[in-house]
Amino acid sequence: TPWKVRTIAVVQAEASLVLPQTLLAALQRHCTVTGDAPSDVIADAVALHLDALGGGVTT
Repeated sequence: TPWKVRTIAVVQAEASLVLPQTLLAALQRHCTVTGDAPSDVIADAVALHLDALGGGVTT
């Protein structure tokens, strides 16, 4: 259904994501320690996930 609650909702193709607060806090902690950009961490995680599913994504 279009109004079903989802963990991650892509609002715009390249701009906004809605993350659960606990996941967002963990992402922010990670990025503070590593200096990684949150968008890079999310892109890597999605690519790895899709690769594991056989999607063959390359970044």
